[in-house]
Amino acid sequence: MNSIYFNQYWTLTNAAALAWTTGLFIFFIAAFHASELYYPWLRIIKHSPQRDTKPKTKDSKVLVELGKLYFLGSNAKRRKIEKDHSKALKYFKASSDLGNALGQANLGIMHEQGLGGLPKNLPEAVNLYKKSAEQGNTLGQALLGNMYVDGLGGLPKDSKKAAKLFQTSAERGDPLGMAFFGIMLRTGTGGLKMNEAEASKFFRTSAKKGNSWAQVYLGDMYERGVAGLAKDPEKAVVLYRASSYQGNPMAMAFLGRMYQNGEGGLSENTAQALELCSASSERGCSFGQGYLGEMYEHGIGVPVNTDKAIQLYQRSVNQGLDLYKENLQKLLQKKNTVS
Repeated sequence: MNSIYFNQYWTLTNAAALAWTTGLFIFFIAAFHASELYYPWLRIIKHSPQRDTKPKTKDSKVLVELGKLYFLGSNAKRRKIEKDHSKALKYFKASSDLGNALGQANLGIMHEQGLGGLPKNLPEAVNLYKKSAEQGNTLGQALLGNMYVDGLGGLPKDSKKAAKLFQTSAERGDPLGMAFFGIMLRTGTGGLKMNEAEASKFFRTSAKKGNSWAQVYLGDMYERGVAGLAKDPEKAVVLYRASSYQGNPMAMAFLGRMYQNGEGGLSENTAQALELCSASSERGCSFGQGYLGEMYEHGIGVPVNTDKAIQLYQRSVNQGLDLYKENLQKLLQKKNTVS
């Protein structure tokens, strides 16, 4: 085993909003909203969506389903559709214009992330999320709550309002709402009392529905054996891998650490650890940055590069992850002593 053993313990209470620090992937999570993965509309659409240039229907539900098809792409044998965010935008906007709450939520995602040729426009995203949430759409409620967490798009920073929106969404069975409400229960934020056992219930239900954030947080609980769950690193690996496949950067970091340490039934694999941690770091995850910093500091799978390690530790710490403050300070002192 390599001399460095990746730190596997972390305190979310010191970085309560870490799930949102990698908000770049919120659109991915929302798009994979488990309750929306099934597309029955393909059976009733008489024209091929692949040949569409303009929406040919006024049915807002059909329009939003077509938008999701183009957003994600489809490899179905008889209906293969290439991912095309510009076409997804067209259908989401058409659906939104007809007042469809899910269309509004998805159009908001496009504005929030600057997809389909749109510039990033957080105020417009908030406007659309509000419209969706006011109609009782659970995805819109979860996304609006997410904006309140960091006070984005002209909204005040209001964790209590966020918690209320997440709870409303979660109690109606929304996977994203359950995941985010679980995170707030896990960290005791938003005016909520910390309750890991209750959080684990929301994580388990959400994870079964395919939400990547629920999977990674539940995986952490199994890895550490908390909230009444038996310690089960193998189950943690399964959950991290499922989340990682969806592009979740935190899951990539944790799975990379498991590969590096040879845990959870995995054989030590430095190359795989480096690949996963690099991907996580590139996506802005503070854990991925910290783990990758350790690899550069100690020369694990890469040549020793103190400057690179300092840079990565600094990015991680700047996002609120105190876990790497000591590593950063030691390297800075060492560098100043040498110079």
